[in-house]
Amino acid sequence: VVSHEEEQERTYHIFYQLLAASDEQKEEIWPEGLEGTDQESFAYVGYSETDTIEGKTDSERFELTKRALELVGVTGEKFLSLMRAICVVLQLGNLTFDLLEDDVDKSKITSREELEDLSHLMMMMGTKDDENDEDDKTKQQRSDAAIELIETSLTQRTVRTRSEEIKVPLTVEAAKE
Repeated sequence: VVSHEEEQERTYHIFYQLLAASDEQKEEIWPEGLEGTDQESFAYVGYSETDTIEGKTDSERFELTKRALELVGVTGEKFLSLMRAICVVLQLGNLTFDLLEDDVDKSKITSREELEDLSHLMMMMGTKDDENDEDDKTKQQRSDAAIELIETSLTQRTVRTRSEEIKVPLTVEAAKE
């Protein structure tokens, strides 16, 4: 489980390694999203008093992880996609939820900036070369659609019967999980 860690215990080591990567690497993985971040920037990253395990820093371990992934063919775009997927997990942990219109059975995402960052990152993962040439209006429309899709996906579940599909709202607690 990503979202629950013991107090004073590090969560997944790759989180710390990624956050300790060089600014150049962070910029390549998620432009503007990882810049200036550290372990306190993400809810799913537990506080750690050290960046060194068995004599190697998280930054050094990131390089070792990167080289190990290269050995099994995870390079270039595959590597970037993997690191961006990890960033998606980190960013999901920063979303906050609250009641929708004082209805205890419905929730909404209240951290709009975090939601926009998540949307931007997910759009980067699915961008084709021809989409880089879109005008600002088209990019904004795609961003708005992505935000709506993410929010709907995280605050509702879909129940399918033989003849219909029903959207069921999630409570705040259910949405957080």
